[in-house]
Amino acid sequence: MKRERIAQMPEKERTLFFLLGHAINEINVLNKLFYLSNQYEASDNWRRHAHLTQGLVLARTLTGKLWEAWKLLTKAYFDTKLSKDYHAKLNEEAKNSLKSLRKYFNRDNLIKTVRNSFSFHYDINEISKLVPEEFNPDELISYMSETNGNTLFYLSEYAVNVALLDSISPGDPAGAMEALIKESSEVVRWFNETAQGIMVAAAEEYLREDDGSVPLEAIDIGPVPVAEEIRLPFFLESTLKPGTTE
Repeated sequence: MKRERIAQMPEKERTLFFLLGHAINEINVLNKLFYLSNQYEASDNWRRHAHLTQGLVLARTLTGKLWEAWKLLTKAYFDTKLSKDYHAKLNEEAKNSLKSLRKYFNRDNLIKTVRNSFSFHYDINEISKLVPEEFNPDELISYMSETNGNTLFYLSEYAVNVALLDSISPGDPAGAMEALIKESSEVVRWFNETAQGIMVAAAEEYLREDDGSVPLEAIDIGPVPVAEEIRLPFFLESTLKPGTTE
């Protein structure tokens, strides 16, 4: 895209355009990693513990980013009144997804609960309500390593995840996990469709070439791995010596 065309975009549109793209990037990276982290063989407890930890760290971060993305839309799209100018320019998919987002976030929801107590905050109150006598003793374990990256205090993660899942669906951890995955996936899709609809509308308005076309170029990225064949490891070994970067 030509710099001068981007520079000519009104400030509110340009800010929204850049930040929506940034939010989509973060959300999609976290969503892919969360999906990959759930693909593992749970033949050993240590493997299950490591991958559960990795998956739920990503899930909590993803839900937190989804909440922040909604706040971005609120501030940079609705509060600025850009929504009045852009709504008619959105395709039907984007309009329907935006409607779903507004309905979801204008009521109590799982993403808000997870974000406020577990994603970006260490909630002392949630953990203090736990009853250790009810913990599964097989889950109260840590894995110590000579490297920080391979050390895992799983007992801490277990306690936090018990509190997290209980805040979603008390007494039903499997149902809570299913709800977490289902709702996060839906909001990821709605946000992608909404944000891309707004960005396409902005591009068509301000970024067309002199001949009226939107600058697009097809590229060949070569063979693409199949997601279901990828395993995202928790335990890693580095060939770099401490303190080096290459």
